Amino acid sequence: MVNFVRKFAARLHKDISGQGLIEYALIMALVVFAAVTTMRGLASEINLAFSQITNTLTSAIAPPSS
Repeated sequence: MVNFVRKFAARLHKDISGQGLIEYALIMALVVFAAVTTMRGLASEINLAFSQITNTLTSAIAPPSS
């Protein structure tokens, strides 16, 4: 597998059009990294919001204590 990657990188290095492909791949990797990081933070906030809603509904439904 490593040998395949080396040969592929060598072919891209010789071919000028490979430069554009690598640039697009790097930009895409940056976009994916930013999206994953943002989604993790957003998931935490959504989880917190649902927990608060659950606690509010549970306390509203619970019978009054004597």
